[in-house]
Amino acid sequence: MAESNIQLSGTENVSKEVSEIIDDSKRRFRHFLYFFSGQQASLLGSSIVSFAIIWWLTITTQSELMLGIASLVSLGPYVLVAPISGVLADRFSRKKLLIITDAFQAVVTVTLSILFLTNHNSIAAVLVILGIRGTAQAFHAPISMSIAPTMVPQKHLSRINGLSYLFGGLIYIIGPIIGASLLAIPGINIGMILWADVITFVIALIPLLIITIPSVVKQVTEEVQQSFVAQFMEGYNALKGTKGMLALLFGAMAINFLMSPLLGLLPLFVNKIHGGTEVSYAIVVSMLQAAIVVGGLIMSLIKGSNKPIIFLLFSLTFQVFCQIALTFIPSNFNGRFWTIGAVLFLYALPFAIIDVSFITSIQVLVPKEKLGRVIATIMAISPAMRPLGQFLSGVIAEFVGINAVLIASGILTAVVFGLIYLFTPLRQLDSVIQKVMAKANGIKDKKDTEEEEAFEILIEDTEQKPLQIHTST
Repeated sequence: MAESNIQLSGTENVSKEVSEIIDDSKRRFRHFLYFFSGQQASLLGSSIVSFAIIWWLTITTQSELMLGIASLVSLGPYVLVAPISGVLADRFSRKKLLIITDAFQAVVTVTLSILFLTNHNSIAAVLVILGIRGTAQAFHAPISMSIAPTMVPQKHLSRINGLSYLFGGLIYIIGPIIGASLLAIPGINIGMILWADVITFVIALIPLLIITIPSVVKQVTEEVQQSFVAQFMEGYNALKGTKGMLALLFGAMAINFLMSPLLGLLPLFVNKIHGGTEVSYAIVVSMLQAAIVVGGLIMSLIKGSNKPIIFLLFSLTFQVFCQIALTFIPSNFNGRFWTIGAVLFLYALPFAIIDVSFITSIQVLVPKEKLGRVIATIMAISPAMRPLGQFLSGVIAEFVGINAVLIASGILTAVVFGLIYLFTPLRQLDSVIQKVMAKANGIKDKKDTEEEEAFEILIEDTEQKPLQIHTST
């Protein structure tokens, strides 16, 4: 009888522990939903403010060069700071880091608002503020992204990521519309609109103060301190050791660099060439963002292609065609802004296809134990091309015009990516991906001996057996 009581007592203790774990998991998830809701409000405020600032720079300077500089100071800090913020997120309290970065950004925005309201604003001051805001956002984004896995049950993680992508896309549709509507109201100036960022910061701060965010603090060791260079080189060597992956990285860099002028010069394209207002700009930006959301939904519903590189090539070609088509829309055509919006909608639809094709290629070919380092290396290199491309396109467009830059960048994109595809191992990746997937599914290849031997050589590179084997790209 005593033994039975001991067994019952042990079972009750286990059940109690399980119940406590379940309750804690539910509490964390509930807290994350509060946090997520507040962050969406903050994102909306940032979207409204970004629209207002960029439009003010556009109508004030009428300069392609200034827009290029604005892109550089806004996006450049993300490339430099994001890797550091990722490490900070693993070493310090994420909740405190978020409060500090959000509060700092709000203070900076208030400062800019006061400058506008007192007529002490200047282009130099706005550029400095943009750089500071860009730095704060570069700290905020990786820290915020690192919170979800610690608070969301794994079975819901992919759904939360999907919702985040969807809400982000919707906010970047709504934000410009609200910003344009506020600018169009008589008596409201940009100094007042900037307070949208402060108001949404307070909304985001309230749940942040009351929730608990788990800390994942790592000990600072010599190995961690050396992680920046060491992990970068490990990721680079993993890319180099997988046939065709360096070529894919160079292709991504070329796309980010050569296709960046359109988004950077779009405000002046609307205002300077077509005489558009803030409402016109809001229309075309919202249609572009809507296409990104629709493209993401389509890619989440379809299986995708088993030839992602070919898929990427055709999608990129379609984008180049749309970009060049924009330059042929007459500036005296009454429905030109809806036409520009429609072309931009078609232009942006393949973004999700290109992203999915790129990510799929990496996930299939790179060994799982090296995947994190490879992605970190790619994220450190490829996005850096975008602010650089927007800056240089602004400099060049100052002398040759926006339409000439858009046509030239489109043609160069097609030529450069085409050359990379034809003269590097990139063209072999689709075949390798099919073989790897077939092998993973237990499907025996029935090709002739010569093709089988070539395939085995590629697979050896892909599986990282001899990392010393390097291929020329």
